[in-house]
Amino acid sequence: MMKESDPRNEDEELRKFTFLEVIHLLRERAWVIVVCVIVGLFLGLGYAAHQSRIFRAKAVLEVASEEPNVLKFDQGHAQDFTAQDALQTTVACFRSRTLLQNVIDKYDLRSDPAFAGRLGNLTDEQALERILRVTYVDVRKGTRLIDIIGESSNPKTAQTLANALSAEFLAMLMEQRASTSKFALKFLMDEAATLKTKLQHSEEVLQDYKENHHSVSLEEKQDTVVSKLKNQNAQWTDAKAARLRLEADYNKVVAHADDVNMLLSMAAVSNHPAVIECKQQISTLESKIAVLGLRYTEKHPMMIQTRAQIADAHALLNATVLKMPSLLRSTYEAAIVTEKNFETALREQEQAAQDLNRQAIPYNVLYRDVETDRALYEAILKRLKEADIAKGVELSNIRIFEAAALPAGPVNLGKIKLGGLGILGGLVLGVGLSFALHLVDNSLKTVDQAERITGLSVIGAIPRGGRRIKSKNDIFLLNDPKSIIAESFRSLRASLELAARRKDGGIFLFTSAVPSEGKTFTAIHIAVAFAQQGLRTLLIDADLRAPKIGDIFKCERGVPGVSDVIARESWPCRDSLATEINNLFVLSAGTRIINPAEILSGPGFGKLLQMAAADFDAVIVDSAPIHAVSDTLLLVEHVHWVCMVAKAGGTSASAVIRARQQLELAGAKVAGLVLNQLPSDGGVGYYYYYSPGHYGEAGYGSKKAEQTHKG
Repeated sequence: MMKESDPRNEDEELRKFTFLEVIHLLRERAWVIVVCVIVGLFLGLGYAAHQSRIFRAKAVLEVASEEPNVLKFDQGHAQDFTAQDALQTTVACFRSRTLLQNVIDKYDLRSDPAFAGRLGNLTDEQALERILRVTYVDVRKGTRLIDIIGESSNPKTAQTLANALSAEFLAMLMEQRASTSKFALKFLMDEAATLKTKLQHSEEVLQDYKENHHSVSLEEKQDTVVSKLKNQNAQWTDAKAARLRLEADYNKVVAHADDVNMLLSMAAVSNHPAVIECKQQISTLESKIAVLGLRYTEKHPMMIQTRAQIADAHALLNATVLKMPSLLRSTYEAAIVTEKNFETALREQEQAAQDLNRQAIPYNVLYRDVETDRALYEAILKRLKEADIAKGVELSNIRIFEAAALPAGPVNLGKIKLGGLGILGGLVLGVGLSFALHLVDNSLKTVDQAERITGLSVIGAIPRGGRRIKSKNDIFLLNDPKSIIAESFRSLRASLELAARRKDGGIFLFTSAVPSEGKTFTAIHIAVAFAQQGLRTLLIDADLRAPKIGDIFKCERGVPGVSDVIARESWPCRDSLATEINNLFVLSAGTRIINPAEILSGPGFGKLLQMAAADFDAVIVDSAPIHAVSDTLLLVEHVHWVCMVAKAGGTSASAVIRARQQLELAGAKVAGLVLNQLPSDGGVGYYYYYSPGHYGEAGYGSKKAEQTHKG
């Protein structure tokens, strides 16, 4: 019967909701929601009745992405007006005290009834505070459009506020730009005069330097010197290369001075003009011999003469070749002299260039000063002319995109809308308040919630409607056997019968965590239910501190009760315990005693139950609340099952959980939980199918319900 439960999660489990529990909660707290809705409706209608009509006009300004440049002048200081901070700065300017004061003065808003209201003529501070409240300026998201909104009870005043604020802002902006232009023009004129004087001084200093150092044509001199330096450097380089080449040839010739053939194989010798001339002469004579050989024999005088000439030519060639070392030496020495001369001239030219460069250093400094001063002066003159031309063309990057029109109607919500908002707000408040009250209330409200939180199975769900039993006429099983309350006790009886079969015993003890939970009510009804089934049933009143059962069944005073049986150890006859209800017998609490716990803690109550079990088919024991006294914990070891009764919406979950834990420590077998006083118009979970809403107004068992069920 009992389920496992983790005490650490009890608070969390208590606050969990299922869909059915939410529906049940809203139905249970419907009165809170209805009250909140009614209050919201009246508040909305009341506000609609007392509110003043408000008209709203809107002017729109457009901010260009950059300054206008009609004259196409270069603006090095141009600002990016697409940046968000620039737009926000522009919006902040609309809150300028000077701007707002100009609007108030120019349009005489202090005495305007629609603006001043009931105050009449306003002071400056009151007017400023008022205009700040009725005007709004904001940037449209993702655009460069600025909305200027004016509100008033008069549509004309609202239009005036929006247009006046935008117009005065543009006028103030133009005035600021004009003032800035005048200041810039004066600054440029002063700066131009200063730079002009400085330029004149720089030019005079440069001229004095030219005259003192004869540097009038310094640039031309530098060009000439540089050109000569390049030429002499090239000449020296060529002379040096020629000298090196001659030096190499001379060394080779000297090494083979006596070998004519080796000397002729050298390019320096074979290409010498004298050698070339000898070779040409020999070639000519050899050609002549070839021609003469065609006409004459070798003995002919002309052939002999020509060959003699060829021999002389070869001898001359050999003599010339052998003279080449001395000839090359002369040429080599001449090349050395030429190289030295060119090198000397190059060094002299380099010195002249260095001297000229030293002279040019201060000259260049003075020249650059003049050029810098001239560039600054010309730039200032250009800006001065531009400013002078543009001073009459003052343009702004902000323009009126759309002027404010006369409002067509008020912007206030009407009575229907305000009433609807009031209803909606009341509904939200009511639902929220219902959930808040539910979270504050930690009592067990539904079957599903009780099982989930306490870990006990709900073996019975008694609907609301039961009253305190004062006599047998208040027992539903007798006076209204077809009611849903009577049917719920029959269901509880079936659950207990199943438990009795499993444990082979029918002694049931009914208790509760705290008083006033309906345990006596439940015990009496379940005893009557067993009796109506034909079982001899004994109802024992073991609540010796506050006994009630004896008075309800009007037990005779002479008949012994629980305290008397335990004290005398004598069992009364069955007939003396009989009641007017068939098969139902009652053992009252008996004589009132001072110390019930001492009597119940002994073996006497156990013997009493043994005798009762031997004589009756079912025994129902009504005991004291667990948290009130300890009497019940002394009895649980003698019974087969313990049934806990909890009042739905009244008993806290923590109290039931602690009571269950105490019963477990005492060794009790807890059959389950009986949830009493469940709402009969929408209970959730186990009890739902016995509600009148499911089977009709009379509930299960009525003719209407039977017809519905059959259908």
